[in-house]
Amino acid sequence: AADELEKAEDFQMAVHDMIKKLFAEHRRVIFSGNGYSSDWVKEAERRGLPNYRCSIESVVELTSEKSVKMFQDFGVYTRPELESRAEIEYEIYSKTINIEAKAMLNIDVGGSILGKELIFLSASDDTEVWVRQLLKESGYEAVTVKMVMSSDSARFNDVGIPSISIGQDAPQGGGYMHTRYDNMDLIDENVLKREAELIMYLVHRLADPEVFPIPRFLPDSIRKGVIGYFGEKNSRLAKMPAVPEEKPLPFHF
Repeated sequence: AADELEKAEDFQMAVHDMIKKLFAEHRRVIFSGNGYSSDWVKEAERRGLPNYRCSIESVVELTSEKSVKMFQDFGVYTRPELESRAEIEYEIYSKTINIEAKAMLNIDVGGSILGKELIFLSASDDTEVWVRQLLKESGYEAVTVKMVMSSDSARFNDVGIPSISIGQDAPQGGGYMHTRYDNMDLIDENVLKREAELIMYLVHRLADPEVFPIPRFLPDSIRKGVIGYFGEKNSRLAKMPAVPEEKPLPFHF
């Protein structure tokens, strides 16, 4: 296109004709609707266009015969160089996902007006140490208990993600995550505010695994509890290899 425009006697008319020509040739990739809706997905499929739903799926195109020929014809990359770039993209993605998975920590809460708050931890001993310290810092009075408690957080546990669940103890003993007061019509607004503040505090303090080096794994006792909760046949965790317990880093409160 640039070569043709440089040789044109009437540059403005040549640009006009070039735009018209390119638009006609590549019309099938142009969509004037909402590109974030399912409409474009359906329309692209109708036009025979490839649809990669996430970036990592598209890396395969780097080493397709069409891409290799184009890069080589223009002297940009050779086939080995493209294969190397694809390998680097896969490695970066794999490492990023691994880091994100290790940093995951589910926080669940139920609002009621029973007794003292309990912090149920489906996590390591070191996580309990951190949480106790954060409770002390925040002035939030609660008792920590290591156990598989909430059906909501148990779903995270069943894929190997530790969890922190906030509940209340009962006057007769035991603990609850949800009661009849756990809805917007009956819940005490002071309880809701206090628990929301604690959640924000925990999230803010625990979100960065480099600053707060909590080992993100399920200890053997919790792992057995999760598998028992769902049953050997139904538990996804039962089909996953146990993650070696990480050596805790020194705490600096």
